Amino acid sequence: MRVLLAAVLAVLVAAGGALAFAGEGEGETVTVVTPEGYKVASTKQEKGLIVHQMIPEGETLDNWQEMLVVQIFPFGGVEMLEYEAFYRQRKLPMCDETSTTLVQKGREYGYDFALFNTSCSTAPAARRETVLIKAILGKDRTFVVAKTWRFAAGEAEMATWTQYLEGVSLCDSRIAGVECPENGMGGS
Repeated sequence: MRVLLAAVLAVLVAAGGALAFAGEGEGETVTVVTPEGYKVASTKQEKGLIVHQMIPEGETLDNWQEMLVVQIFPFGGVEMLEYEAFYRQRKLPMCDETSTTLVQKGREYGYDFALFNTSCSTAPAARRETVLIKAILGKDRTFVVAKTWRFAAGEAEMATWTQYLEGVSLCDSRIAGVECPENGMGGS
C-alpha cells in the first residue's frame, strides 16, 4: 500500500495536480495541491510516520532555500489546546532563539486546525529560518503541512503561502453531513 501511495504521489506531482494522502483505511484524507515549480524530493515512512518533502525545481535536499513538508503522524485525537501548548514550547534544534505566533485556528470539514508562524535565528545571526505550519488534528492521525524558508520570509511570501495553506484540508467521508471536496483541491 505504501509503495503504491509513493508511486501515485510521483505521478500526480509530475502532472502538477492535487495530492491526496490517506491514512490506511481510516477514511481521513488530507489534500495538498502541488505548488507550481515544486518537485517531490523525498518520501519516508518509519514507525507509522509518513513524511513527503517537496522543494523547488533546481534545488536539492542538500542545498535548499525553500521546502514544503507534509507529515502524517500515526496518532490522532489530540485536543487543539494540547497541540498549541506543545507547539509553542517546541524549539527548533538548529535555532538559538525561536518565536512562534498563532496566525489563525478554527474548524473545517469537522476537524480542528491551527496555522502557526515560527521564526528563528542562529548565532551568528546571518542564518534565519521562517516556518509557516498548518496542523490539522484528525481522529486517526495528525496532519502537519509546513512551508520553510531558510531566510526571513517577506509579507508577500507569507500572504501567498498562508493562502496556500488555507487550501490544505482534511476530510473524512465517515462524518455525516460533511461533503468532501470532489476535485481533491481541498477548501475551507
